[in-house]
Amino acid sequence: GNYIQEWYNDKNSQETADILNVSSGQTIGNIDAQLATGSIISGRVTDVSGSGIPYVPAMAQELSDNSAHSSTSDANGYYSITGLSAGSYKVGFFTQNAGNYIAEWYNDKDSFENADTLLLAAKQTIGNIDAQLAEGGIVSGHVTDESSNGIEGIDVYIYNLSYSNIVSTSTDSEGNY
Repeated sequence: GNYIQEWYNDKNSQETADILNVSSGQTIGNIDAQLATGSIISGRVTDVSGSGIPYVPAMAQELSDNSAHSSTSDANGYYSITGLSAGSYKVGFFTQNAGNYIAEWYNDKDSFENADTLLLAAKQTIGNIDAQLAEGGIVSGHVTDESSNGIEGIDVYIYNLSYSNIVSTSTDSEGNY
């Protein structure tokens, strides 16, 4: 549902939550919660031809406390991030599970720092926060030991010229990535 997460006793973080001391065999009752209705950010993730891209994680990061909420695009590319508190957010679209596309931040930005900020009021829905992802390139290779045997489970990272991690993968049982 579209509810704002909270910690006991109406607190917004684990650090500020009230502590309950429970002894062995003891039951403490009336530890109740009344959850507030959240705000929503939604949109569609497409390729350059306008076709929806499934399985793209969309993440909304709140700027004041760095909390992150996410959703994954459906078979037609639509996503909806629910349970958001009022605040300032940046939205990123990540492609590790969605095929050969380049990740981006809203509004067609290459980094968190450059992304447009969305101001979200309580119980507000902001729609049409869309992303059109470009097709990426492919880097492949083979990792071996000194005897030229493929090594499984080696992490391979691709960085851009600004030293930002673009994508990562691991080698398969033959050492291929």
